[in-house]
Amino acid sequence: TTVSPTYAQEIMTPTYSHRLHFILARYARKVSGILNGIDQVYYNPAADSEIPFEFTPEDVSGKAKCKLAFQKEYGLPEDADAPMMAVISRLAAHKGVDIIAGMLRHVLETHPKAQFVVLGTGEGQYESYFRQLEQDFPERVRAFITYNRALSKKIYAAADIFLMPSRSEPCGLSQMIACRYGAVPVGRETGGLYDSIKPFWMEKKTMHGNGFTFADYNAGALLYCQTDTCDEPVAFTSCADHSSLLPSPSRNVAELDEPGTDYDVMKDSVKIFEADLSSMKTALEEAICTASKLTSLNSLPLVRPSTRSTSAPLRDSRLGKRSPIVRPIIICTTWSR
Repeated sequence: TTVSPTYAQEIMTPTYSHRLHFILARYARKVSGILNGIDQVYYNPAADSEIPFEFTPEDVSGKAKCKLAFQKEYGLPEDADAPMMAVISRLAAHKGVDIIAGMLRHVLETHPKAQFVVLGTGEGQYESYFRQLEQDFPERVRAFITYNRALSKKIYAAADIFLMPSRSEPCGLSQMIACRYGAVPVGRETGGLYDSIKPFWMEKKTMHGNGFTFADYNAGALLYCQTDTCDEPVAFTSCADHSSLLPSPSRNVAELDEPGTDYDVMKDSVKIFEADLSSMKTALEEAICTASKLTSLNSLPLVRPSTRSTSAPLRDSRLGKRSPIVRPIIICTTWSR
């Protein structure tokens, strides 16, 4: 069992399986995925003492205040309308940091009000990149090259856009936390990101979905995400200008009943395989028994050859006579077709 349905399918392909796909594909009926989830009590903007202002899906005014408080605390221009992008991740190419670096400078140069915040540690080249980016844009970029759980909550609460373009992602929790705190996730369609981020779409003047997704792994696809409600590519940096796109802080969090139902289905599947497990156990016991017998045979003492000269006859001590020599004869036969 994996941590998302899509990843369960991906690991049966050569790209994601590390050459084990042929084994997993053989037992595909035994492979399943249940979407992971977050602690909704710990990550609760309505009762979170680690963010400056609380907010709820019904009243999100506290989120704008969190953004202004963050900008003031860390020396960014205090502007509630400035789109703030955020990355909270291990800084590695596997997490999509390479394509973020490929488009981020362009975004900052073409959107004068855009702000960017990164929190995390990882590969030296990316740590150096973000430090240099902060030096090049000192009024709009903050790079926290560290691990700080309390600070991460402040960033989630302040951000408008959360970037998570992973090359592969078994599940991922950051995109769920971002939605919980009202940040729009932008993720690549892989693994748990595909299962948890639903692109925005409009039906009867009602906005559905909770983020933006893209398929191709490159900086251009990250920059221009297609949505079902737009005929033309829309730069994700413009989504912060539309308050209607901001998801409910709890919209993307999986309902507790859904994973529970999935677990029930998995339990039923396990019952089906109990007979197979029983037969495997019997076969294993037989193999162990056979191995034990072979070990017993191997432990028998070997007959050492006599040091007495074979040309001398043996003496029978009881009769006082010499007894004839009896030598074993081994007959070897070879069968051939």
